[in-house]
Amino acid sequence: MPSSESQIKTAADSVLNRFGRDVITDRYEFRGDTTLTVARNSVAEVVRWLRDSAGFDMLVNLCSVDNMGESPRFEVIYTLTQAETGALNENGRQGVKIALIVVAVVLALALIYLLAEGRLTGLSGMWAVWCGVIIEMFFFATLVRATLTVGCLIALVIGLLLAIYTAVVRTRMISRETAKGAAAKSAVKTGCRAAAKLVWLAHGGLLVIALLLMLIPGAKIFGYTLSAGVVASAVAAPLMRLFQVCFLAISQKPALFGKAK
Repeated sequence: MPSSESQIKTAADSVLNRFGRDVITDRYEFRGDTTLTVARNSVAEVVRWLRDSAGFDMLVNLCSVDNMGESPRFEVIYTLTQAETGALNENGRQGVKIALIVVAVVLALALIYLLAEGRLTGLSGMWAVWCGVIIEMFFFATLVRATLTVGCLIALVIGLLLAIYTAVVRTRMISRETAKGAAAKSAVKTGCRAAAKLVWLAHGGLLVIALLLMLIPGAKIFGYTLSAGVVASAVAAPLMRLFQVCFLAISQKPALFGKAK
């Protein structure tokens, strides 16, 4: 299925931002198609980036033009599009809507569970999860800089689930400590230490998988996006601990944070 006009314009903007006017010397739009004039020495690099980062993984046509009497005389025209599996076509957009609904339900269920398990400790964990989502999207927009495909969305959701997993494990461990009568700061310190092995094992395992995927041409962008999600979750982990300490310090009453089940 051909790429939509908005996807083409977004990809063209991304190419200009990445390579600059020295490489992309001209841009022309006509009837929903965008033509970019690329410096001869950079054609391979630009086309490769469009394939790996923007999802334009299908070469539809390759031809040359003889501009007799003009300079430059010869031009090579590459016509690119996105295969149905890579582009966010109509079916893909419906899939994204369904995925967003599922994510919203998962976040709601996670919030309910964390509040039941640890009350304010769980709430602070969800705050850190939202911070992780913001960091993840920031990394995707500034470092990965790829067109949002279904594969990228799946990788981003995995990063979100990793952050939720971290919040759940830490909240359970902290709740166990408060149930034993531990002081607020001590409960957070001991609980986070008890959860550290499970949390960082999950982060390390997913990061290794992401690094391996980066070595596979067809899965490179998925690997980059997955690594962004893992790193974002890892960055949010210290924030989660800080939030939990702050909430516990304000309350001054371990009983507010529930009892371990």
